[in-house]
Amino acid sequence: MVKEKVCSVEGCSEPGVRSFARAKISEALQKASLTLKSGRSRRAYLCSEHYKIYKKQTRKEKRVNKWRYGT
Repeated sequence: MVKEKVCSVEGCSEPGVRSFARAKISEALQKASLTLKSGRSRRAYLCSEHYKIYKKQTRKEKRVNKWRYGT
């Protein structure tokens, strides 16, 4: 039986849709005043609602990197 992954944001119990490296997510979510649950895993899971927040927080950073390094 496969255990379903839940969102790694503190206080959220929705099923996880996307997974990312914990270090990559934590910085972006801190800007949105959200915290990750403490855990030993390298991966963190985001539900669809928190994934939208993550995308909004990293949009500017991705655009700058695209300008810097090209496509």
